[in-house]
Amino acid sequence: MPRRTCGYGANLIGGRAEQQDAYACLSSKNGKNHLLVVADGMGGHQDGTKASETVIAVARDLWRHHKEAPTDPHGFLETLCQDAHAQIRSLWTDEKAGPMSTIAALVVTPAGAWWAHVGDTRLYALRNGRPVFRTDDHTPLTSLVLSGSLTDEERKTHPDQNKLLRALGSTAVPKVTHGKIAMTPDTGFLLCTDGFWSAIDDRELPALFESADPQLACQTYAELATKRGGEHADNVTVALFTKRHATASTFRTYWPIVLAILISLTLLSTLVFR
Repeated sequence: MPRRTCGYGANLIGGRAEQQDAYACLSSKNGKNHLLVVADGMGGHQDGTKASETVIAVARDLWRHHKEAPTDPHGFLETLCQDAHAQIRSLWTDEKAGPMSTIAALVVTPAGAWWAHVGDTRLYALRNGRPVFRTDDHTPLTSLVLSGSLTDEERKTHPDQNKLLRALGSTAVPKVTHGKIAMTPDTGFLLCTDGFWSAIDDRELPALFESADPQLACQTYAELATKRGGEHADNVTVALFTKRHATASTFRTYWPIVLAILISLTLLSTLVFR
């Protein structure tokens, strides 16, 4: 039986030599619990790729270990970040430099939505398609933006944009930022790497959520971000959580069965009442 998913995503390599982004959209068999993770690796010679893939591998293992139903989502996300950090550290072969990764992760259960992040991979919360919350990047530029000394647009082209204060795999144990958001029928989430948010304006996000095909919308927006990035565009990754299309998607999956049952009932009633 197909899983009822509410997670959609896409990632493109852009103008880079390798894909150092990775993501996962996982749903429980009963369709009640969901885990979305986006990671942006850093490091040359494929080290960044290994780092982001390690984050996703740890996420998948933990999801299975908790039987797709974490009873303590906050603790689950903290463990995910710290376990991924430890495993990335084990990849270091040089004491001074090694692979690292950012992370944005989201757990949604019937009780609510919990998120965690490290670095500049973002999570947006939207209600009725409108952004109502955005994580603050762990970068030196964030304080300048919050104080009004730098605008969001200026940050996107600032020479220090890619500098991070926190990352998984760094020499210091990362301090994870956590949050929880109450779920309503129109609540959705967007997780994305800096290759996406540096090219897509916040004001463009409602159209992504309003799309009749969320998977196609993720692909289209990722392609748009890559196009805007030009010849040297960064890797681009986006993951979307929305329940708006879950019912319709489920109906599309099972409509042949429903139609067959209706035809059978019609034929049966015809025979009975002849």
